Amino acid sequence: MKIYPKVLLRVPQLKLNASLYTEWEKLKASIAISSTDFYKQIKDVTAEELDKLPRAVYHTIWKYFNRSQYRATPYGSFAGCGVVEMDTSTEDNEIVVKDSKILHKFPCWTLTDKLALQITVVTADTLVCNNSSCYSVGNQIRFVAREEDSFILAETDGLELFLQVLDSCKVPVAASVLLATIEGCSIAVIQEMVDLQLLLTSNAPNIIGQDYFERLGYVATTDDPLYILAERKVLEAKLTSKTFQDLPELISLMHHFVPDPAFDDLERFKAAFSRKFEQRVVPLMVALDPELGVGYANLDLALGLEAPIAAPPRIEGVNDKRVMVDLLFKSLIDSGCKVIQLEHLNMQPGKVNKVIPGSLGVLGAVVDDLLIIEQIGGPTANRLLGRFSLIGKDIEQMCTAIAAEELAANPGVLFFDIGYTDEVSVDNVNRRKQIYPYQLSLLNYDDSHGALYLADIDVSVIGDQVILYDRNRGKRIVPRLSSGYNYKRSNLAVYRFLNDLQHDGLKTNFSLKLTDYFPDENFYPRLQYKNIVLSPAQWRISTAALQRQAAGTIDIHILADYLKSMGLEKYAVTRTEDRTMVFDLDNQADLNELLHVMSKFDSFILEEGFIANCPLVRDKQGNGYAHQFVLSLVNEQKQYDPIELRDYMPAHTEGFKKIFLPCDEWLYFEIYTHPLRIDPLLDGPIRFLLKEEREKIESWFFVRYDENGTHLRLRLRLKKPSDHLHMIQQLNAVLRSEMISGIVSDVKVCSYKREAERYGEDLMASIEKHFCLDSLYVLEVLASGATEEEKYRLCTDMLMAILDALGDLTGEGMMYVDKVCQAFSEEYQTTGDGFKALNRHFQRMLKSPLPIDDDTLSASFETCKSSAKELQSNCPDDRKVKLMADLIHMHANRMFPSHQRSHEMMVYYFCQKMLLRQKAFEKHAEDSGNKKNLLLQRKTG
Repeated sequence: MKIYPKVLLRVPQLKLNASLYTEWEKLKASIAISSTDFYKQIKDVTAEELDKLPRAVYHTIWKYFNRSQYRATPYGSFAGCGVVEMDTSTEDNEIVVKDSKILHKFPCWTLTDKLALQITVVTADTLVCNNSSCYSVGNQIRFVAREEDSFILAETDGLELFLQVLDSCKVPVAASVLLATIEGCSIAVIQEMVDLQLLLTSNAPNIIGQDYFERLGYVATTDDPLYILAERKVLEAKLTSKTFQDLPELISLMHHFVPDPAFDDLERFKAAFSRKFEQRVVPLMVALDPELGVGYANLDLALGLEAPIAAPPRIEGVNDKRVMVDLLFKSLIDSGCKVIQLEHLNMQPGKVNKVIPGSLGVLGAVVDDLLIIEQIGGPTANRLLGRFSLIGKDIEQMCTAIAAEELAANPGVLFFDIGYTDEVSVDNVNRRKQIYPYQLSLLNYDDSHGALYLADIDVSVIGDQVILYDRNRGKRIVPRLSSGYNYKRSNLAVYRFLNDLQHDGLKTNFSLKLTDYFPDENFYPRLQYKNIVLSPAQWRISTAALQRQAAGTIDIHILADYLKSMGLEKYAVTRTEDRTMVFDLDNQADLNELLHVMSKFDSFILEEGFIANCPLVRDKQGNGYAHQFVLSLVNEQKQYDPIELRDYMPAHTEGFKKIFLPCDEWLYFEIYTHPLRIDPLLDGPIRFLLKEEREKIESWFFVRYDENGTHLRLRLRLKKPSDHLHMIQQLNAVLRSEMISGIVSDVKVCSYKREAERYGEDLMASIEKHFCLDSLYVLEVLASGATEEEKYRLCTDMLMAILDALGDLTGEGMMYVDKVCQAFSEEYQTTGDGFKALNRHFQRMLKSPLPIDDDTLSASFETCKSSAKELQSNCPDDRKVKLMADLIHMHANRMFPSHQRSHEMMVYYFCQKMLLRQKAFEKHAEDSGNKKNLLLQRKTG
């Protein structure tokens, strides 16, 4: 990773040695901007009157003062931002900022109620664009719409005129153009579509790009609330990159050891999508539809289906990757050491399955010789930077340059930002310039050249990846939110999905806080890597314990002595009352406020504070300031492959039939029973049925399945659809005793949906014929009474035969098998003992001859192998490997009664061992031949 050479610097309003009394008028002006209600209470208060104020009022003032001294988080005029460029030629760190700030003022987002949410009257000149979430469901149009303070999945009649209008305004167009080009279109029709929210007008808000109020030409009045971003110009800067040189090394360490947050909603989506759609490519809005698709995060927006009581928010957990946390830190916490130096711990790196994003944001501060880190991570550094792009070109260009670095590492993949508004009270932090070349606007007006259209986005799950594909541009697309907005607050499924998807396959958390893992400790040591502080030392303060120790009333002197006896030194920090407050333990006023805070809690956490003796940031008079930096780390390695979903969409075949309803050509049964009962059913009643009714059956096959209960899927292609009722009656007859005894719990007749997305329409009929031969072969194996080792031998030989059809068995075939075996060993976390067990199975398998002495079994075995090879020869080259994997997967499914995936793993492992043996034999034969030739040459020489 490399360190991006520009840093966003955030500086509080007041110098470190400021006095509340001398800075009172300046502080009061800042309060007037950020809290008009509280300002009304204190606007006439003078500095001399501060000590006479009610306790609660004074405490609020003190918190504002404390913030303007120590907190660099931008809020109104309490802190300002500037850009610092690193200097590789210097060894020093010194930054000089202007005394004053530039206040960039924007109309507050709450004013959108005054503009965009008013009823828009459409005229011929009105610009309109369609709501890109629209999609057709039968003869209806379904789309996301607003209702009061939430989102709903709305529906209206899919009138042909509506569809024509929607198709004509994917980009903004004047209503007059629609009137001139679409027969039957009128102002009244367009107005109706605007009222329904099928269309958006240019009065609708946009959160990305040119500021919405500026675009509308709105000028704030003196009574309008404002959104303010403060800029603090940097006059001089010496900042060496050596200050941050150990960060990439720290990132590498954290990559191995910090647990990953759980994105359970996304994992559930993958599983549900794969079950319902398998390897299909479907429109994103269909996939997220709670009726047609699988929905997302239980966010059912359909009217009438709301829960009577809202479920509590689910807290994301961490996975079980806790080697460093569980095994090392607990013992160190118990030992009472104040600092844990990570570089001194003997930690063995674990396996890493996720890659580092294209950029990471680091929020922290330089305090004397220490680098204090507040957070590291995120899918992009622009998550921390984006909102400040409104301040000026310097920050905007820094954001777009970081986005360009991400794009350069992933050629052939398009990154897009997500435009979304919902909460007028917090959406100010969402406002930003256009940072990525493309953007998807959800119920936001968008006239940018890079506007994506939601209805053009397809989704598929390939392996463990969710792939988004822009049908219009023919590219894989990846979401990035360049905003610090907490997207978990949203109830809009597509927005939540896209934001979760940012993290898919990426390691996005590199922060480590001990309180996240051990919430009930009384003391937490500082966590440090070299000079980088990841987590400060923390103490749990018990008010009752302190009162007992003081034997009564606690005063500031008792409090100071108590805190210093525990190990706190000059400064302490508390994050209670939704505020971060810094206390100087040598300052009586601060101690009084700390006592006031303590009176509200039985216990709370205090952490060590870091205030520089020699501040990095000063003004021209030499006054020191606290600060925060937002540093960006850039990863130049690729994170995404430019997958073409068209590669997963084989060409359509004329006349292909996808779905067979009951009484069509195929009759499909689901027979529910215990896994161990499926083989006896196949070898008994099912075999009898197939034999007795063979004149009526053109083809058939079976699949074992366990979704919604273990069952056998039996599919029969009948020569005459009129025989369906007869066949149902015959199946009932052969299974009657099993139903009565309870061995079979249920039998269902279902629709058969062919897996054309997996196998291709061009091969589907041939696949079904092969499945019939494969099913017949497995019936013969069951009849032979083959042991598990013999089944492994047969499956391994089948895999070798299919591999042989690829050509170079010990070359390309070996590479493929090695790759699959590696994936299986990671999935099953196979260790030394596991490999020993596999080797024992392999030796037993070698001693089991192929059980094909029976002529019928032998003939069926050869027929099935020939069918698989023929399928491979007729398959396009770019699909051969995938077809091979699918064939052996289904073969293992039929061969083994349960745990088919683990059996499949063993088959691949045994195949790998057989290929290695074969390669060794070939090399031995080659070496022997060379020796014979050498001896012959010597004799003739």
